[in-house]
Amino acid sequence: GRTYYYNTVSGESSWEAPPGFTGGGVGGAASAAAAADDDDDGGHAAQAQGESTSAPAAAAASEAGAEAEAEGQGQPSSSADQPQRWTGYKDDEGRTYYYNEATGETQWERPVEGPTVVVVEEEDMEAEAEAEVDADQKDGASSERMEEGEYVADDGMEVDETRAGVEQVPEEEERKDPRQLALEEAEAALTKTDAVMELDCLDNVAELIDQLGGNVGGPKAMQALVSSNHGLTAVCGLLSLWITELRTTLATSTGESPSKMKPSKKIGGGGAGAGAGGATSSSAAGSGGGSPQDQVRSIAEDIVSRFAREHFSVAKGDNILNLSKSEAAFLEQMIENQRWRRLLIDLSATYKDSALLTYCLKSISKRGHHREIAKRINQSDYFGVFNAMLTSELEYLGMVGIDGSGSSGGSGADGGDADDETPESFDGVISDLRRTCTSTSYTYYYTREVLRVLTARAKAAAEAKDGAEAAIIAKAMRRWARLSEELETAMVLPDESTSAGTSANTIIRKRRLDIALTTSELHQRQRRRMAPNSSAAAPKKSIMRDNLDSAVEKLIRKYSMGVVIDNETAGALLRASYGSEKQIIGDVLNAHPVALSALLAYLFKPGRLRVRSLEMRHKCAKLLALSSYSTSVALSKSGKDTDAAPVEDNVDEFTKTLLRGSQLCEQIETMVSFIVVDEVEFKEGASVGRELSSLCIKNPAVAQGALLWSIERGSSVEFVDSAAYPTLAPSMLTLARIISIHHPLSRPEVQKIALIFLKHSPPELSFQKAQGLKEQALRLLLWLCAQGEAVRVFSAVPSAGFDSALLRYFMAATLQIVRPTFSLPLVRSLGSLLSSKPCVDALRSSHFDVSGKALLAKLLGNFRDAISAQGNLASCATSTDKALVASLTTLYS
Repeated sequence: GRTYYYNTVSGESSWEAPPGFTGGGVGGAASAAAAADDDDDGGHAAQAQGESTSAPAAAAASEAGAEAEAEGQGQPSSSADQPQRWTGYKDDEGRTYYYNEATGETQWERPVEGPTVVVVEEEDMEAEAEAEVDADQKDGASSERMEEGEYVADDGMEVDETRAGVEQVPEEEERKDPRQLALEEAEAALTKTDAVMELDCLDNVAELIDQLGGNVGGPKAMQALVSSNHGLTAVCGLLSLWITELRTTLATSTGESPSKMKPSKKIGGGGAGAGAGGATSSSAAGSGGGSPQDQVRSIAEDIVSRFAREHFSVAKGDNILNLSKSEAAFLEQMIENQRWRRLLIDLSATYKDSALLTYCLKSISKRGHHREIAKRINQSDYFGVFNAMLTSELEYLGMVGIDGSGSSGGSGADGGDADDETPESFDGVISDLRRTCTSTSYTYYYTREVLRVLTARAKAAAEAKDGAEAAIIAKAMRRWARLSEELETAMVLPDESTSAGTSANTIIRKRRLDIALTTSELHQRQRRRMAPNSSAAAPKKSIMRDNLDSAVEKLIRKYSMGVVIDNETAGALLRASYGSEKQIIGDVLNAHPVALSALLAYLFKPGRLRVRSLEMRHKCAKLLALSSYSTSVALSKSGKDTDAAPVEDNVDEFTKTLLRGSQLCEQIETMVSFIVVDEVEFKEGASVGRELSSLCIKNPAVAQGALLWSIERGSSVEFVDSAAYPTLAPSMLTLARIISIHHPLSRPEVQKIALIFLKHSPPELSFQKAQGLKEQALRLLLWLCAQGEAVRVFSAVPSAGFDSALLRYFMAATLQIVRPTFSLPLVRSLGSLLSSKPCVDALRSSHFDVSGKALLAKLLGNFRDAISAQGNLASCATSTDKALVASLTTLYS
């Protein structure tokens, strides 16, 4: 009921009467309200001229107010005369209570309605609120139309505002901050599918970073791009490029115009990078390089595989087995295709209870694709598959060459799919079998028994043969013995994944160790009863052998659990060294390489396992000397090493040499530098480095211990951060090179040392010096390549993490030393390296000189000649090999 004053010209309002206003009292208030609310033409015209209400108008307004008061409508009635409003509400239990808005009273009973009492339910209030909202929306729509110059009259008729002569004052709309609006639009754009391919992607990212800051906006933009990326745009673009190249290539070969070419029925046929039947190298396809069709296959395969892994259901999958043979024909096609076969193998590893995937895995095994199964899953859950794989792999292991050249293709009796599978090297087969056969205790025990029975049968067969057949059987037996040693080592030595030292990991390690030692010949030989009913006492020699086996078992157990050898164990091992049976100690130690590794570690390995006592060191060195003595005796008896010097009287001298070598390595740890020379003899008083070099050249055991010391020392973070690293590292690499010259069997460890030093990045060393050390390690790898280790080196380089500069340095030197004639393993390993994305980026950049690119083109031409119909590899190269070479030609053309 309060009176305010409004100026229709300036839009101002005031509670106080402006100067010059002549109205007053109740009449003045009424006249002011009338002036503000009156919409008649006369009043509007007077207000538009900016004039205050005149005295006659005020008097007229006062008279009108008096008349209204006389009629009982001019003034509001008192609160006592107004009806009381009761509103009904519901509590949490659904009961209705009533509330008086005027007095604040509440009661459960519903008031009696009358002239002075009004009762309103809660539902009626909600309906009134909705009606008010609709009215407000209608008023808002009307105001929008008023802004456009229209006025809606009370009767719904549209009246032009200028003709009506009514001035409307629209309410000011609330508008968003332009920066906030831009931020919301940028966030929405980045969440769209494949937003990274849009032209304004960088602008949207910049908007987020500008407003939210780099710490918040950057990760938020990255997360949005990753979540919205589906690769669909990339697939479409590469698919279009693929079709264009395919049509152009076919047109060139047939002499027709590309516009007249018809689509080929076989997508994989033809093309610069397609092999026979469209089979391509997985390394080339998966590296991001290769021809467009390889890239499309790789991306599409990833999308389909990801979708299958996310949406596969055991129940729905098993329903496929209920289909008819014709309806389920697609399943057989998937099993025959290498790419789909890998997906089925991966799914079977996850969904082990799926009948469909079990059927697929058994079908894949029956077709002889055990190499693929062994590389991707653990078959212990499918014993039939595991048994078939083991039988096939043991046969393949006996025939394959060291570099994989001993077989024509697949694994298994039927050779598998020779056109799709690439033969593995000997080390690759050993690695897969070591992982698969040691996955559970049962598979390990079963494999060891199979190897024992198989070796016994092969030995009996070799005695009945002679000449070439006996040599073949003997080679297979050596391979199986190597596998048995590798399996025992994998079970005994702690895995890197369990090095955390938790109680659970310790229990697992101890359990695996117990199984390995219980099933070993050390434990089983003395418990295997050759004559159960015999009551004769065991001979003295057998008792001594049993004690020796127990001592070796104890030695292995201590080393596996990280415990230093004690005097009691060493003494039990050396009891048999006195007399004419000292060869037995060496035979038992040589049969278990883990025991030899333990003795070397106790002498040379830095850290807590190194034996501190000089007496214990002497005992460990003597045990190693007895092992060497046993080997020399065995070689002299077989006639294979007629030039070997007699060592029966040199065991003590050998022991002193090993002990001195371990002392020199420990002494170098406290030095800043040492000198290494390739000289067999050294003068008295020579430096530590010269003496150690000579001992490593003359004694293979010392050389092996020095390599073990270098590996452990180079892997130490403390050593890399030390001030002596820049001067010690070059000498350690040079020592490793000298050892590899005189002891070829140590070259795998030398390669490991070179790769370790390539990963070092000393914080206190300048970039030039650090790069110089890495280049020295690369030269060591190149020297190994020239000495016949090229396949092993090329296979290890992709995972070494070289930067582009080191890769260019390495490949430039490699292209200068690689010459025809090539072996198939060399083509595969070097081709896989060349097709890796880091190598492609390094060699295709402008920093790789023209002469190097010319040598690369010449090398690829030699590869093509080697696998051609007239080449030396024509008979053994598979379609995968041809696809790899074709892909490399496309990459570097």
